[in-house]
Amino acid sequence: MKILRLWVVGCAMVAALIVLASIGHWQIDAAAAERRATSAAPPSDEAAKARPDAALGEKIYQRDCASCHQADRAGAAPEFPSLTDLGSRMTDEQITETIQQGLPRMLAFPELKKDEVAGLVEFLKTADHRKKDAGGAGPAGK
Repeated sequence: MKILRLWVVGCAMVAALIVLASIGHWQIDAAAAERRATSAAPPSDEAAKARPDAALGEKIYQRDCASCHQADRAGAAPEFPSLTDLGSRMTDEQITETIQQGLPRMLAFPELKKDEVAGLVEFLKTADHRKKDAGGAGPAGK
């Protein structure tokens, strides 16, 4: 009887933790979505016709992605994979789909506008090249 009581109490505690974690996660997601919605600049016709804006993508990355994948995109394996040299591992379409739909451990960002997603993809693909062109060694001493 004592073992059954301990098992029931343990299950109740686990269920309570799951509920609390879900509520906290939802509140964080809602706050992040509100920040993104209020800070997004309206897209212009010129920007839509031009090459994706990697500078805009970098701002979005720092705002929405760096907290997990780190400011230098090196990640924190195994929970948060490195995004360095992402353009050689994934197509633009795969990167876009991942951003918009998320992954099991990654939040989706469906509220990002088309030009914001394009800028983020451009930043993720070209950040290593731009760093090398500027005379930097690139990630991991490359």
